[in-house]
Amino acid sequence: DDPDSVFNYYRRLIALRKQHRVLVYGTYALLLPDDPQIYAYTRTGDEERLLVVLNLSGEPAACTLPDEVAAARRDLLIGNYAPATEETAASALHLRPYEARVYSLR
Repeated sequence: DDPDSVFNYYRRLIALRKQHRVLVYGTYALLLPDDPQIYAYTRTGDEERLLVVLNLSGEPAACTLPDEVAAARRDLLIGNYAPATEETAASALHLRPYEARVYSLR
């Protein structure tokens, strides 16, 4: 019954995967191959592009996105934390420990 439970979060992830087929069939592009904390990539399809950003550590992490991603408008589709305040710069993201976000890029 808890809408914020892990179970319900995974239900939303499965629904997102079904709604955005680009997550399955889109072209994968790793964005920050040398970052020890952040795993970030895009999935690009014919009509849609998504950005997935994960902090794989127990510490807060900041990352600077590449220009082609930073220039795009980002709409948060899902995250495992309540949305934080607006980011101060379009090119920088500040992630809490083990935070995961999926954005639609326009």
